[in-house]
Amino acid sequence: MKNRLVYILFNNATESDYICFEQITSVLTDKRIKVLSELVSVEYKQSIRGFLRAMAQDGKIIMIISDSFLKSTKCMQVATGILDKVDFYDRIFPIVMPEANVLNPVGMITYFNYWDNKINELNQKMKQLSALNHMEAINTEINLYVKIRSYTGNFMQILNQMFYIQYDDVKQKNFDVLIRKLLN
Repeated sequence: MKNRLVYILFNNATESDYICFEQITSVLTDKRIKVLSELVSVEYKQSIRGFLRAMAQDGKIIMIISDSFLKSTKCMQVATGILDKVDFYDRIFPIVMPEANVLNPVGMITYFNYWDNKINELNQKMKQLSALNHMEAINTEINLYVKIRSYTGNFMQILNQMFYIQYDDVKQKNFDVLIRKLLN
């Protein structure tokens, strides 16, 4: 691994995701691999979007895929940005948390419904407004939800075609499989 730099994308609002992040960071740091995430790399009032764009452009990315990740606008926005890149398959290293229901078609539909509901909720709220001028921020958010919804199926399909690792399995082996793949 040339630059020995790895990004970690996860939903930091969830304790289990954060614990996984800390464990991976500790192991990678011990191997002298620099870890970047917006949680530790973006300071107060800095642009998160700039950091996320840089992550989507280059480097290896560990994705801690959880239910909260699949329902996070920020995480899914970055995931869709990465899927737009030609070389994404070589760059992402998914770790799937136990509660992420990405193998089961019924579970996958849960995430489609989630984003459909977010789009519908925002559209319904907009219809309640008396004036629709100066709604750029809301329109941007709706467009983002639509993009995420349209990419969700592709993202799930990629996860199911890729041999990903379950968090519980990789944790028991002290993340050895992950480290070997990252260093190749």
